[in-house]
Amino acid sequence: MDNSYVYPTDPIIKLDLRGMLSADAAEKWKLNGQKIDNLQGTYKPKSVARYSLAVQSANFWNGTSSVGGLFSFISAAKCEHVNTVATVCNSAERFMPAGSAVTIGSVVVTPMSASEYFGSPGLAQHEEQHARDYALFGPGFITLWAAGGGASCSNPWEEDAGYTRGYQHCNWGGGGSHHVFQ
Repeated sequence: MDNSYVYPTDPIIKLDLRGMLSADAAEKWKLNGQKIDNLQGTYKPKSVARYSLAVQSANFWNGTSSVGGLFSFISAAKCEHVNTVATVCNSAERFMPAGSAVTIGSVVVTPMSASEYFGSPGLAQHEEQHARDYALFGPGFITLWAAGGGASCSNPWEEDAGYTRGYQHCNWGGGGSHHVFQ
């Protein structure tokens, strides 16, 4: 080190000088149980992980995740837990229109690849809100959702879950998630 203002040699710039994480550092944080939102260094503390576990547990005990798991099996999707409030079952081969996603309990079923699903702006957050809705309202949520208008712009449950690719044409005033039902 030349002086007190120089960082030690770092040939691949893994230092967090701008408050941002390198891909390597983000991967290590994720492996250690931290939740990484993006490579800008924002993360969700472990209390959010406990909240995620509470949502998953509620949906397990109310039976909705079992129904979601059965639907993912029938649709020939490949499931993996990604340390969020939902297990993502991607590459569904049956019953799913291209670009769609459906959440039942804490299970998201989609015909998209994992990279398409997580790369679609707002989609994971949208489906995770529906998982939280199932945790709050149990199996009755599907009735509330259908009575609200199903997959339509007029459904307050969809607006509450937030803006995502399938709802670009909706006039929701900026496309943010309001979570009016929590």
